[in-house]
Amino acid sequence: MNRHSIFFKLNLLFITATVVTLIAGVLMYHQLDRQNMMSMMLKSRLVMQEIRRTGHLSDEFLQNTGLQKVPKKDYKNILKNGAFIHRMNMYSMQKRHYFKGFIIYKSNKYIFIKTPEKQLLLYSEDSNSDIYLIPISVFSVIFILLLFSYITLRKSLIPIRRLEDDIRNYGDGGELVYKESFTNGKDEISSIAKAFYDSADRLKRYGSARRLFLRNLLHELNTPVTKGRLTAELSQEPRTRRMLSSIFDRLSVLLNELVEIEKIASDSEPFNYREEVSVDEITDEACRRLYCEKIDRDIPQNATIFVDKEAMVIVFKNLIDNAYKYGKNPKVIMRESQILFVSEGKELQYPLSHYTEPFRQEYEGDKEGFGLGLYIVKEIVERHGMNLLYKYENGINIFTLF
Repeated sequence: MNRHSIFFKLNLLFITATVVTLIAGVLMYHQLDRQNMMSMMLKSRLVMQEIRRTGHLSDEFLQNTGLQKVPKKDYKNILKNGAFIHRMNMYSMQKRHYFKGFIIYKSNKYIFIKTPEKQLLLYSEDSNSDIYLIPISVFSVIFILLLFSYITLRKSLIPIRRLEDDIRNYGDGGELVYKESFTNGKDEISSIAKAFYDSADRLKRYGSARRLFLRNLLHELNTPVTKGRLTAELSQEPRTRRMLSSIFDRLSVLLNELVEIEKIASDSEPFNYREEVSVDEITDEACRRLYCEKIDRDIPQNATIFVDKEAMVIVFKNLIDNAYKYGKNPKVIMRESQILFVSEGKELQYPLSHYTEPFRQEYEGDKEGFGLGLYIVKEIVERHGMNLLYKYENGINIFTLF
């Protein structure tokens, strides 16, 4: 179990409290047992003194010392089956031999005294095992309370794992499985869960509204673009027709790219459809969308990569666009499984992670800096299981895909 887990700390707390309670109980038991034995020894001395002085034990003496005589019929059984402790031989001034000791039988203690004339078994009311019932009961109650508190707390904390699973499911775009189980809860965990589920519902509504807005907007924009392309075809002037067709084709490509970027930014659709695509073909398409001249390249003939073509075109387009904006002499190079986008220019002021944050806007002079471009690149690359690396060598900016 994770030692930083709440459950680990709760288990540790319960075990510690239980051990401390048991130790305290054992110490108290031994203390009571010791006090009881000392009381028995004191009473045995008083008995010996009384026997030496009077030769017998009166009922008044026994009552004052809290002792009772054991019936003769029980002697044999107790002496045979009991366990002797603190055996002691004693001699009086008249050289008469006495013996005393203590016997434990069925959890009770007895004083055993043997003289030349007789033997006595005395039972002390203080030696009864019932005296241990109070501390045992107290510590039993404490242990039961600890166990009850532990079970209650653990039961209250178990929903945390369900909440964690739902948070992970939500982050991965899955369903919220345990939402209903927190409906009637009154504790803090239920309050936190309700706040999370309410926020998740609101975000879901906002996301749906955003996607609906973007799709309607793109649909509405597609309509005039389509009409414009048809109108361009009706133009009698060839040059004008080519120019208008090029403009509306460009607008159509940009609208399709916006749809693709919206899917990537919202993480609504994974790249399930991949194919072997020529690296030259992707580079050419990226340049066509940028209206740039054919970029310099060093790509092996018939080199291919297994990717989602449309998404990878966006990656190439954004990296080539940055190379043109912030440098000169851009070039695409492929070395084994690595694709390098190089250009001459200034080194990035901050680490690459700074520029791959969403909606990052930087300005250098009069040129627009890295905004969503590198964020989109990073998202596409990572979802392809690839990496994006930046380094600066000898005045050359190098972005590497591998």
